[in-house]
Amino acid sequence: MTEPADREEKGWLVAGHYGGANTGDDVMLAAVLRCIPEHQVPSTNVIAKSDTLPASLCNRVDMRVGEVWAALKQSRGLVMGGGTHFQDEFSGLRGLRHGRYMVRYVLLAMLARIRGLPVLWLGMGFGPITRASTRWLVRVGSRFCTAITARDAASMAELEKCRPCCEIRLAFDLAPLALDVVPRGGACDAVLGICPVYFSDTAVSSRADDETFWTTFADTLSNWPGGRSLKIKVFEFRGGDREADTEVCNLLVNRLQEAGRDATYIRYQVEPAEVFAEMQTCTHFISARFHGVLLSWMAECRQIAVVYHQKVHDLADEIGLADVARWPLETNVSAEEITHGLDGLFSDHPDYLPSADRTEILERAEINRAFLDVHALG
Repeated sequence: MTEPADREEKGWLVAGHYGGANTGDDVMLAAVLRCIPEHQVPSTNVIAKSDTLPASLCNRVDMRVGEVWAALKQSRGLVMGGGTHFQDEFSGLRGLRHGRYMVRYVLLAMLARIRGLPVLWLGMGFGPITRASTRWLVRVGSRFCTAITARDAASMAELEKCRPCCEIRLAFDLAPLALDVVPRGGACDAVLGICPVYFSDTAVSSRADDETFWTTFADTLSNWPGGRSLKIKVFEFRGGDREADTEVCNLLVNRLQEAGRDATYIRYQVEPAEVFAEMQTCTHFISARFHGVLLSWMAECRQIAVVYHQKVHDLADEIGLADVARWPLETNVSAEEITHGLDGLFSDHPDYLPSADRTEILERAEINRAFLDVHALG
């Protein structure tokens, strides 16, 4: 890496869970890069595990002390962009690994402050936090931060419990900053989008329970009278080799096609704008991933959230999705409940259309851009 000749040309160091072939992470990274002034992007470095990143002129670095320190030396500041980095979902060995992951990002913030750089944690999700050690890490990390924005009210409440030592603001997820949101046009044929995930990959259930749920869902949808002529698109939000959605997507598509339903497999795509464009062709959506719920809300779909994690409940609260439009996976969702949900989803019932003020939420997303703008010009 070479030092930019002019401080105005200095880019940022961007950190997060990037390079894992995950649409949610991709869209948050794309948002940060879109907010950085164009002339600073070529000197911007992204800490990522692979080159599977949205197209950009920026550079990738590994999370290694030497590379990170060299990147900080040529950066104007550190941005940690979005995601639920600080939470206590995991236990056992995975919990220990996640603890090390959180410590690593606190140390990264400390290194940036040693360099005298601004540190921004933007569009962050917090919680659930149940351990005193995690609250302490957030508090210590905040000592090195210039500002933190939380993506929803529940995350803001968790952050406040940690007694942060910097400016904090309630904002929203970064995703709206990455994509062009245009109002949906007039009436069109119904298209159902589905974004599945195996919950056992997040230690919420067993693989057998996962397969039972999605098999029951596919068979119920196949037998549902309103689905016989329905066009269905199954979205693979996570590709790659680790915790990919490939198996569950194949299960759904194969099951539906064997029953004679019009089901299409939408493979993982690294460019979030391409994924979102495909989602905008859907009128109705059922998602088990956080950003599947969020992007289908942005696309103005009627929707059901398959809730496998507290963060999906928190997002549903934020966008005003009624309880009846949530399928909680801590209980067994029966074929009868799935049928009832499909009936409601494809009716005019208002509970399946999020009711929160879209304009107000999108304005909150802009708070993230405003914080970055101030320091990009500084």
